[in-house]
Parts: sequence; C-alpha cells; structure tokens
Amino acid sequence: MTPTDAVTLIQKAIAAIPALTHFGVGVYRSHTLDAAGIAAGQVQLRAAVHEVALCAEWLDGIGATNRLWRGGTSYSFKHGVEGWLRRQDRPAYVGNGSFIAAAVGLGYPFAIVGPN
Repeated sequence: MTPTDAVTLIQKAIAAIPALTHFGVGVYRSHTLDAAGIAAGQVQLRAAVHEVALCAEWLDGIGATNRLWRGGTSYSFKHGVEGWLRRQDRPAYVGNGSFIAAAVGLGYPFAIVGPN
C-alpha cells in the first residue's frame, strides 16, 4: 500500500466518522467531542499514514467479511496488528484510530461503541 492509498483510507474514514482521531472516536481521556480536540487528534491521525498502511496490510492478510463481528473491538484488533508486527521484528505500535481508519477506509462494516 502506498502512502497515497493510506491517505485516501484516512480521508474516507473521517468522512464516515467525523469524530475519528488517532485515539479512536473522540478525544483521549475525556472522550469528549469538542471541535479543538477532534481537530488536533485528526492532525495526529493524518500523520500516522504508516500505521494505517500496516493495519490495511494486516486486514488484507486476514481477509474481508461482509458482516459485523461483535466478538471484538477496534482496540483488540489493533493489538492483533501489533502482535503480528512484533512476530516480524517490525515497529509494533499502531493507534486505535489508525486501525479504525484502515478498516473503515477499506469498507469494513462497523458500529461505534465508545472510542472503538
């Protein structure tokens, strides 16, 4: 996935979830949706192009689904990505919002539950 492709995923995800930030949906700690906090969090998300690309790569490896899986959250899936990266001796941190951006940008079905 090219950086341009990852930027497109981020744009699609923010269009679908206007409160999406690098943290997830909302703002870290307070989980509030104030405009300044959302804007700052989206700057962080837009800078995390590499993380979004890694999440998209992981999603490509596990295959797509047309149904909503209620057995986990974006936060648990982001840990799946991090474990996969560690097993390959690759940098192993991705933000919750980076995972959400990759999944939503790729067209996976979703439901918002708190920041996940």
